[in-house]
Amino acid sequence: MTEHPPESSYEPPRPAPQRRSRKSVWRRAGRGIAIAVASLLGLLALAIVAALVWLHTGRGSGELARYVASEARNAIQGDLRIGAIHVGGFLRICLDGVELRDPDGHRVLTAERACVSVQPLALRAHKVIVSEAQLERPWIEIAKVPGTGETTLQRAINPRKPPEPGTGGPFAWTVDVRKVTLRGGSVTIRPELGAEATFALQDFDVSQAHGRYGADSAAAGLNVSAQLAAPGKAPVVLTLDATLEGAADAGTVALKELRLKLGQSSLAANGSWNIARSAGEIRIRELAVRPEDLDLVLPHLPLEGTLRGEVDLKSDGKTAGLELRIEAGGGRIQAKLTSTLEKIPVWDVQLSTSAVDPGAILTLAPKGEVTGRLTLHGKGVPRLDKHGIEGELQGAVHVGPAKLDRVGPVVADLDASLRGRYAIIRAFTATALGLQVKAQGAAAYDQLSLDLDLRAPDLAQFGRAVGVITRQPSLPLSGAARLTARVTGSPGNPDAMIHLRAPRLGWTSTIEADGLSVEGTLRGPLEKPDGSLQVSSRRLVASAINLGAPRIDMRLEWPQANLRIDAGVAGGSLQLAGDAKIDEDKDGLVLSNFLVAYPGNMLRLAHETRVHLRDT
Repeated sequence: MTEHPPESSYEPPRPAPQRRSRKSVWRRAGRGIAIAVASLLGLLALAIVAALVWLHTGRGSGELARYVASEARNAIQGDLRIGAIHVGGFLRICLDGVELRDPDGHRVLTAERACVSVQPLALRAHKVIVSEAQLERPWIEIAKVPGTGETTLQRAINPRKPPEPGTGGPFAWTVDVRKVTLRGGSVTIRPELGAEATFALQDFDVSQAHGRYGADSAAAGLNVSAQLAAPGKAPVVLTLDATLEGAADAGTVALKELRLKLGQSSLAANGSWNIARSAGEIRIRELAVRPEDLDLVLPHLPLEGTLRGEVDLKSDGKTAGLELRIEAGGGRIQAKLTSTLEKIPVWDVQLSTSAVDPGAILTLAPKGEVTGRLTLHGKGVPRLDKHGIEGELQGAVHVGPAKLDRVGPVVADLDASLRGRYAIIRAFTATALGLQVKAQGAAAYDQLSLDLDLRAPDLAQFGRAVGVITRQPSLPLSGAARLTARVTGSPGNPDAMIHLRAPRLGWTSTIEADGLSVEGTLRGPLEKPDGSLQVSSRRLVASAINLGAPRIDMRLEWPQANLRIDAGVAGGSLQLAGDAKIDEDKDGLVLSNFLVAYPGNMLRLAHETRVHLRDT
């Protein structure tokens, strides 16, 4: 055996391992993320395309219609019905036969077709985003439900579940409508189901409208044109742009623009108002009110001329103020009302007129020119009931200089107050209708204590003024008179002690009196008084019969009076006694049971005799 020495072996050193580049690692990761994102986007795009294809199918549109109606029913108490739904284009949905009923089944809203372009995926998040909406021939009817204080619309949209505190809306959805078009609509409001409409619009069109609703904000803008159908007929145009920041019951409303036109009447308004604080400012400009337009909504107000002006409403949360500046009747009317916002407010009213023609404003007012002012302030709101007025206020009125056609100059001053149910007249003076009047005292529903002093320096002027006011022929009075009276009792049933003096008094040409004096008492309603009077005169001529200086005793029990007349005539003394009452024409007397006695003779009327107190 041969031994061989071991062979030597050589192994070259291995190269040290090299670290991989950090950039290549991130590059591979980026490629992986990009691939993943692209895959997700592809899957999302595929899902959207599949969803759109599914929505265009009958089954898909039907599922969407049922989902929308179900969500609405879950949110409100009313019943929303959808006849059919169509999906076209990219996310454009049209609903046919839309109908909303209140819980009792009364129809509130219908529409032939409603089309919206929406983002359906937002519905799951309780969001409705509408990029465009069209409504064809919508019909809305609102009526009060008998036995409740709600309308059919209120009952239909009342939330099925009470909103959580602070949500601010009927349900916690966000609705964003960016473009709305409405054509051929109608709106009807009735005081009660089945009653005649008190307000109705036809041919209702809306353009350039947008709106946003959320629990913490809202916004709306629209242009409306329509035809008023009730209570009258006139074109209506409305432009609105407003926002709400905060909850509906406590946020701030910003009225950027409001323009309203009814017929030829119009107004423009802007401002802002904090609902929670009752603070803000609203300005009304370009106000114009024409009689024919006002007659549509206030038919019993006899406006004659056009009113133009401005209105400002301001409040700081503690005190509110309203200012009116009106041009009417060739003059200017200014009014300012301020009031605290307390539970029992303290308020003040200032009103002034300058060179205003009443006849150019109201159809029943006389022509002329009036300047005056009114100051009134008080606490609380006066209450009116069957026992009269009750409250706490005081005021002053001054009228003058003023002049009215066929009436003459008018000047009046009143200083009065209301304490509980008592009206206290501290001073009242007036010169009007040809009369000079002074009064002071107190009055209530069932009590009266008043001192009157009435002077008529020209009874002919007074007669003409009565004709102007009553729109009847002038009273045929002449002469002058003064009446003083102490009036007690109640306004509906007064007792009056009267004193009348007339240096000269005439009624047409049938009665002429010089130095006439009347003393006595009258009781009961003014149109049917009872009482007793003593009449005397230095000279009295009745129907061309000179009665000399007669004395007349009268006991009045309406409509009849018992008379006793002692008069001096040519040849001796004349005595008459009997009953008299006003005839049916109210222009004369009917005499009955009369005895006529003069020297050596006595006559008794066998039949009733009529004496006419008018010119023949």
